[in-house]
Amino acid sequence: MLPKMVSAWRPATAIIALLLSGTLAAQERLARAPVVMENLAREHIVDALVEAVQQSTVSAQTSAQITEIRYDVDDYVKAGDILLRFKDTSQRARVAEAEARFNEAQSEFDRLDAVFEKGAVSQSELDRAAANLKAATARLKEARDSLGYTVVRAPYAGIVTERHVQVGEMASPGTPLISGVSLEKLRVSSEVPQTLVNAVRGNNQATVIIPDQNERRVPVEDMTIYPYSDPKTHSFKLRAELPGGASGLFPGMYVKLALTTGKELRLLAPSRAVVRRSEVAAVYVVDDQGKVSFRQVRVGRSWSEDGMTEILAGLDEGERVALDPVEAGIVLKGQRAGGGS
Repeated sequence: MLPKMVSAWRPATAIIALLLSGTLAAQERLARAPVVMENLAREHIVDALVEAVQQSTVSAQTSAQITEIRYDVDDYVKAGDILLRFKDTSQRARVAEAEARFNEAQSEFDRLDAVFEKGAVSQSELDRAAANLKAATARLKEARDSLGYTVVRAPYAGIVTERHVQVGEMASPGTPLISGVSLEKLRVSSEVPQTLVNAVRGNNQATVIIPDQNERRVPVEDMTIYPYSDPKTHSFKLRAELPGGASGLFPGMYVKLALTTGKELRLLAPSRAVVRRSEVAAVYVVDDQGKVSFRQVRVGRSWSEDGMTEILAGLDEGERVALDPVEAGIVLKGQRAGGGS
């Protein structure tokens, strides 16, 4: 009976030995990296509002009836595009009249100037003709400007946000016509607490955090802090330009602004070593003997450019974590099958 039991155990023993040898080999192959402490930026997070640097309302500069509107709300326009037209019958008539008077004044001045050297006309007569020519020139320019005002063009490229008039309506100088914003130049505005204003000024660095886009960060440019505080809140207004082409940002959006106030030590682990399951984060820790354990950690922000994630709790500096969680999980299962923890 005993020989049969021994023979029955031999395959199981062989399997365990095979698992152990495979686990040991996998442990040796397992890529790992140390948890490190680095001196990184200390940040203060505040609420901020995205604004358009260029936002305005185009108003009428002449009195006329609107005959054409080419763009409406949410339309994109290029700089110089025609937004609308006015009826220009009276303006063209004034230009024609002004041109006729200008030609008449020019001819009169040229005639008198030609005979002035011969003493045929007095200096006062020539001066009067010159004054008439100058006045006619001014009236012609004014008439041409008025005709030009019957065609309204976009001052910059952007999006139409509001149309204030309809075709057929009469407009006079100052009547609002079309409002728009440029999406090419954006900025954020916020407020800095009085206690932090010197630190923020000294570091002069900040990044915009977009909460609805997985905490995506966009660096700001040309940050300006106003030289006076609000007497009610004792905070300082801040404006910072966003880089051109910053996607996913639009005027009126609320975002977070991370203001750099100094440096502080942070515990970091490679981001690819962090396993996230729902709201829980964990890593596979590898000890000096190559033994793998699964440990829950609390994480902070991630630095995508460096591939590192801040560890707030659960790890110590110098501990090593597996860079391939899938392979580390296989090793851990092998350990458990072989009797390890």
